[in-house]
Amino acid sequence: WLSNDDVCNDILKRHLLVVDDLGTEARTDRSDTARAVVCQIIRERLNYARPIIITTNLTLEQLGEERWYGDKFVELLRGYVTPIEVVGMDWNEEKSKREGK
Repeated sequence: WLSNDDVCNDILKRHLLVVDDLGTEARTDRSDTARAVVCQIIRERLNYARPIIITTNLTLEQLGEERWYGDKFVELLRGYVTPIEVVGMDWNEEKSKREGK
């Protein structure tokens, strides 16, 4: 098995990192640990100017709430990222409606 440090170092070495649905890791039993690891990886990549694509259903304001990542993390993001809002149909919601859930 790889240690957390090995995994983080491997992620940091990759040319491009895509973080899909940022914020969902905060809903797990290990949310504090998951958030800390995600923040560390994103901070390191931004500090070394490594490309990163982040998708999320949360606004920057929501990400700044303490239950998610806090103001300091969002201020770091604001300094490096260009938010692009994508508006459209929620395909998971539509699928649930079709399946009667």
